[in-house]
Amino acid sequence: MSSNLKNYLIMKTLKTKLSIALSLVVLVAITAKAQTKADKCVSQGKIIIDAYYGFPYVIGNALNNASSSERVKNTNHLGGKFEIMANNVIGIGIDYTFARVTGFSNTVDYINENGQPKYIIGSFKESITKQRILLRMSVHFATTKNLDPYVSFGAGYKQSVYKNNYPIDYTIDNINLNLIPISFRAGIGMRYFFTENIGINIEGGFGGPVLQAGISAKF
Repeated sequence: MSSNLKNYLIMKTLKTKLSIALSLVVLVAITAKAQTKADKCVSQGKIIIDAYYGFPYVIGNALNNASSSERVKNTNHLGGKFEIMANNVIGIGIDYTFARVTGFSNTVDYINENGQPKYIIGSFKESITKQRILLRMSVHFATTKNLDPYVSFGAGYKQSVYKNNYPIDYTIDNINLNLIPISFRAGIGMRYFFTENIGINIEGGFGGPVLQAGISAKF
């Protein structure tokens, strides 16, 4: 065999092996990419909506425990979150919570403007309502096909308002109880999707309800 033919066959063999190797690399890369996308329940562009119940509403619990005769209804926290994934790790959105405690009584004792005591029988109630809306950022980590763990941070506006329907000369209504209407939250939580679009969520944190849980949907 001539040296030229031998060199030609060696080069052809090397090119063939190189082509096969490159094809395998591309195939592995495509497969890995497909698996990565399939194995993550949340990824860039996904929209996630949570509805949750949060516990406790501290003021509501305190008024409920302090009341001996009045009927007290404490909703704790009802809330919802909207999040869109900016990439495979970072999600941004908003978080809204509503909480109300209401006390009901059949009598009101008070002193009128003349300094005279009054005792009125009727159907009376007073309430404190808290609302919060936060801008929120979440960092998702160790995401799998069904599980979505994350840490989150949020900041925004908070308002707590006191109202009652007592007799007009005793009514103190629409009193804003917040000296500084700013709210913050830091939390850690996770979602578990048992179908492609529906799951459950749980989160613990500081600022707002210590513990919250509910249902999740993603699109």
